[in-house]
Amino acid sequence: MSRHETYLQWSKIILLSAILALAVWNFSNRPPTVSAQLAASSGFQSKHISTATNTPEASASVILHTIVINGGTAGAITVKDTSAADCSGGTTIAVIATLTGSSAQTLSYDLQTVNGLCLTTAAATDVTVSYR
Repeated sequence: MSRHETYLQWSKIILLSAILALAVWNFSNRPPTVSAQLAASSGFQSKHISTATNTPEASASVILHTIVINGGTAGAITVKDTSAADCSGGTTIAVIATLTGSSAQTLSYDLQTVNGLCLTTAAATDVTVSYR
C-alpha cells in the first residue's frame, strides 16, 4: 500500500469518527420529550348542561375551546356569540345536530367571541363546554 493510499484510509477513519461523535453528541443533547397536560391553573372553565335550556356562559369576550357531546336526548345545540341571557341576537357560531345513543364526540373550536358565549340546547342533550 502506497503512502497516498494509507493517508486516504486514515482520513476516512478520522472523518467517519468525527461524524459519529457529532451524531452521538447531537442525540445526547436533545431536550427530554415532555407529554404536556393542562394543569388545573390552565384558565379553562367548564360547564355541564343536561337539560333543554339557554345557558349564558359569558357576558364578555372568551375563547371557546371545546364542546363535548356526552350523549342524552337527540336535539340541536346552538352556539352564539352574544351576551344576552336568553341567547338572543348576536352571531351564530354553530348549530350542532346530536344523535341519541351516539358515543361522546369532542368538537374543537379555539375561537374568540366578541360579545360573550351562550348555548341553547333544544333537548336534554348532555353537553360539556370549555372556554377561557
